[in-house]
Amino acid sequence: MTNKTTPPPMATIIHDILRQHHLDETFESAANFHLRLENPPYLPLVIERHGNEVSMAHYFTQNGDAMRDPELTFRLPDWTPTSITQDPVGQYACVGNLPEGSRRRANLLADLTVFAHTWARNIRAQGFAGDGVKA
Repeated sequence: MTNKTTPPPMATIIHDILRQHHLDETFESAANFHLRLENPPYLPLVIERHGNEVSMAHYFTQNGDAMRDPELTFRLPDWTPTSITQDPVGQYACVGNLPEGSRRRANLLADLTVFAHTWARNIRAQGFAGDGVKA
């Protein structure tokens, strides 16, 4: 569980990755940021920032198109998950597309938060914050 003093696990793993590549200050100060990490045999991992939105995605190519599987977006500064995209199954869900206070919105936010915690653990276990990862 996170609170105001403990950053969410996804924020922690992203910051660990950025520090590993000496890009943490650039990420914090840039309005737009892009980092692609190669760590075979896993799919490439891309971290982007566009203003107050952060995107993290695994990418692969299918029929010449970049496919996200998955992409999770977060709102800064609190790292609230805002959307998920899984191109191979045609899934896109966005918290902002649901009415404020609705049960569906609350359920989606809860699901994305659980997924973000699980994915952050997986990213760490896969070694994306380690020394051998190429940017």
